[in-house]
Amino acid sequence: MRLKGITSNPKEPPSVSWQGLNYEKQQVRDFMMALITECIENYDFEGIELDWTRWPLCCEVPASSEAIELMTQWHSEIRKICDKKSKKIRKPFYMGIRYAGTFEQMKQIGIDIPEMARRKIIDFVCPTNTWQTGWDIPCDRIKNLLGDDVAVYGVLELGTNWLMVSLPGARPNISIGATDPRGYRLSALSPEILRGNAAGKLVLGCDGIEVFNFFCADTSSHWLWDEKNISADYSLLKNLSDIDFLEGKKKFYTFSSGTGFYVHPFFESIGQIPCHIEPQCRKEFILPMMKEKRKMKLTIQVVVEKQDKIPDIGVSFNGSWPNFNSIPTDKLLCVCGYTHHVPEHIAFNFEFDSSKILHNYNSIVVINGSHNWYDNLQRKNETIRVVSVEILVS
Repeated sequence: MRLKGITSNPKEPPSVSWQGLNYEKQQVRDFMMALITECIENYDFEGIELDWTRWPLCCEVPASSEAIELMTQWHSEIRKICDKKSKKIRKPFYMGIRYAGTFEQMKQIGIDIPEMARRKIIDFVCPTNTWQTGWDIPCDRIKNLLGDDVAVYGVLELGTNWLMVSLPGARPNISIGATDPRGYRLSALSPEILRGNAAGKLVLGCDGIEVFNFFCADTSSHWLWDEKNISADYSLLKNLSDIDFLEGKKKFYTFSSGTGFYVHPFFESIGQIPCHIEPQCRKEFILPMMKEKRKMKLTIQVVVEKQDKIPDIGVSFNGSWPNFNSIPTDKLLCVCGYTHHVPEHIAFNFEFDSSKILHNYNSIVVINGSHNWYDNLQRKNETIRVVSVEILVS
């Protein structure tokens, strides 16, 4: 009843992470249909979201056209159950899909979301990653592809990204096998992170914000330092989807990581960090942000791995002349339980005019100021490894 476990790289041995239920099997579809039917018919929900994110597995890949049509028809049967419930309760009963990756990737496993939208099987979609929150998922393009009849909700996941950060003086984080007090940030612990992430999705036209795994911030497996007494602040969820409410408030932005603890890398949005920048080279990072009506402070922090010689680093924001005036620091721009960067990282803070923020996609170009590109040894020694780019509007 399970998939063969063949990964995106067929040269690798089968993996248990790819051995999900095989929906090409009638028994699997019948079993899941029975569970879904019970949820729809016997409980007082507003609708149902079919979650294809953890993990995004359905049919043997690449799915055949017959398998894709089979799954489209299977979803249409669920739609009929939703419509029956709608008539019973005399109001809409919505049906949507939460997914990771792109439409093309989802189709490879048998889930054809654009076709479901065309056939009016679904009312909404929630594009996301598999645990870390997305910062640059192109929700505007998704809306254009699906049309006006399908709502698009930006998903705010618990993980900010997979950058390791630190809480100096605390005990080691043995839950991740660390010998020092390091870990990953939790979005639910920071109003600035929540506001920035929501704002970046709303400016792209998202119809609302879905919050996922927020309560997990209250568990000791993710935050084990009792003396700090950190927990999720549920009051922060109020008005999080109101773009007017978010305007003028302190916000934090960053980028999703390429890999980390709880990821299915092939289905994550392609992480812009980490990356290497060789001497005399530039790297552009693209990020949706919210334009502020009042003057605020804009700080861009470039976090790199420590090395014997760190060359001059410059930053250009939305086409500005490069700024090479930075302040080195080991502190996070935004406290999120954790307060500092890990010892092997160093950060550089750059100040910019907040009026240059665009209410859409923004360009941050990081420049390696070294000119020693022609000597092989110097080129290697003066290449920088950028582990994160972080932005605070305050």
